[in-house]
Amino acid sequence: LARRGYVRPAVSARITSAGNTRTLQIDVQPGERSRDTRVRIMIANEGLAMELDRQVAARGLDALILRDPGAVTRELTEYLRARGYLRATVKPAPPVLEGDTAVLPVAVDPGPQFVISTVNFEGRRTVAAEDVAKAASIFEETPYDPAAIDAARDRIVGLYRSKGYASPAVVANAAVRDTEARVDLTFEITESSRQTVGDIVVSGNV
Repeated sequence: LARRGYVRPAVSARITSAGNTRTLQIDVQPGERSRDTRVRIMIANEGLAMELDRQVAARGLDALILRDPGAVTRELTEYLRARGYLRATVKPAPPVLEGDTAVLPVAVDPGPQFVISTVNFEGRRTVAAEDVAKAASIFEETPYDPAAIDAARDRIVGLYRSKGYASPAVVANAAVRDTEARVDLTFEITESSRQTVGDIVVSGNV
């Protein structure tokens, strides 16, 4: 019923007996049907509330509150964690009917926003430090985003391959500080062997 827009159904059940037969009777009163859906973000941080409202609109989450409310919480949680809110919690309440609109209240506790404190590259020997840093494009004092770190690692691998390194490996280690919302990031680089072109010999008729 909720998926069809009935967010306040009344359901009752009773058992009746007739001889040796017992029958379960279920009475369903669907109530009023909603014609629209909306997500209501409940958070003290007004700026972040506006960001989340824009995310709801961009991802079309209003339309999902009845048929897949879990998708709403997943999308908002992933968005917050990508913005550095690694300990964010998103908890939906049961939908309520306001007029002809079904509203899903969502309580958000973002927690602290983690930022990158330091960026280091270990194992780099032959490729210029400036080139590696440019390929990574990860900067201090920016929100810690695990997906962005993975992309940076891939770009560093691509840089080494473009310079002839056959099988470079890059591991990104993020150390979260115990007493503050800061992350020390280290890219561990294994350069591997470099392939080069030797003498070029042209033979045959000229």
